[in-house]
Amino acid sequence: MICEPHQVVFVSTPKCGTHTMYDVLERHFGGKRYLEYHYRKSPSYAKEWLHFSVVRNPYSRAVASWMWALKTEGGSRVWKDLPDREFETYAKYLTTTTQAWFPMIAQGEWLAKSKVSRVIKIERLEDAFFELPFVTERIEMPKLNPTDHPHWRELMTPSIVDAVRLWAGDDFGRYGYDIDDV
Repeated sequence: MICEPHQVVFVSTPKCGTHTMYDVLERHFGGKRYLEYHYRKSPSYAKEWLHFSVVRNPYSRAVASWMWALKTEGGSRVWKDLPDREFETYAKYLTTTTQAWFPMIAQGEWLAKSKVSRVIKIERLEDAFFELPFVTERIEMPKLNPTDHPHWRELMTPSIVDAVRLWAGDDFGRYGYDIDDV
């Protein structure tokens, strides 16, 4: 998403509040979608602008990705390769597939091809968004497109923890999440 009046580019990370950010940026900052929904590149005229994204605890994001796969057409293509729809099966699949849909790609890998210079954590979205240099007043963040599922901690087993660490291990340190806080 491009916010020309503020010289800002929002690079969406799947399963990290994209609907919410698009809504806020469109309503309050003149944001306009740029090409595809989850597009990681920006136009050449914006290369010096602030590029930011939202990230999520990798354990939580694995659960959100699983819920996406259970409920969407894209996800239905995943299940043809798997014996069941259990979270443990899905988490292990994340570590082995090379045919990943957007929500199945680890955040660091997803953002590596973009010019993101600042990330904010979804877990403290309102406060972190207010800290961005173009935001001058607090904005209540709507929770758009929420998924109804148990808290990620309730779903973790040792084998799922191992799978998530294998899938998105670099994301913990890169974005300041505690890999041992399970």
